[in-house]
Amino acid sequence: MKKVLISFLFVVFLLPATLVWAWEDHIILGRTYDGEVDTTHTIPGYSLEQMLKFLYYEASNVEEILAIDGVPISKTPWKKYGGKINPKVKKPDPIDTMPRPINVAFSNGLFVYFPDQRPVFYKNRVMVPLRAFAEALSANVSWNQQDQSIKIQKDNTMIVFKINSNIMLINGIEKKMDIAPYILNKRTMTPVRYICEAFGYQVSWDNNAKMVLVNVDVDFVPGGYGNEQ
Repeated sequence: MKKVLISFLFVVFLLPATLVWAWEDHIILGRTYDGEVDTTHTIPGYSLEQMLKFLYYEASNVEEILAIDGVPISKTPWKKYGGKINPKVKKPDPIDTMPRPINVAFSNGLFVYFPDQRPVFYKNRVMVPLRAFAEALSANVSWNQQDQSIKIQKDNTMIVFKINSNIMLINGIEKKMDIAPYILNKRTMTPVRYICEAFGYQVSWDNNAKMVLVNVDVDFVPGGYGNEQ
């Protein structure tokens, strides 16, 4: 039986014939066919439902999901993932199929810290929580509740975005975007490329690492770390 290659999992505690997966604030207890599993480090940002779907449909050596947070899975809202898993529901060669979180880094190696909402893909764009990203650039951010707009000021550049509008302002000049900012989990999600280019920064995308690289050095990332999250 193939080992499960999980690119960013969780902490794994090996018990006889069972595995315990620690996933954010939840612990999933399961059984594998061979007891072998590959792990890396914990990265938040994905739901319990996503984790269960991965274990059920993708992880080739997971035979059964037994419990969530000590409660038998049959007594939880996710009971549909309980019972022995028919190998026929598994997708073939599920190597590295768990969705990777998106990181944003600067050219001097510092990563942006997103405390509650991570960047996401939406309509082929990387959308970032605007305030966290702007503050990592040492920009000032202000929110206007009345017209649902957000302003970012850095040096001599003022950028204005409006929720659900694909028109941004750069020092008062309109620029059309191919996607509009929107609210997700109480955070304004904005296309990172438009922010960077408005400030004159080059931005690139590493698809293998699932990383946005902003070609500017920063001295300090608020609440963040000097390595990958």
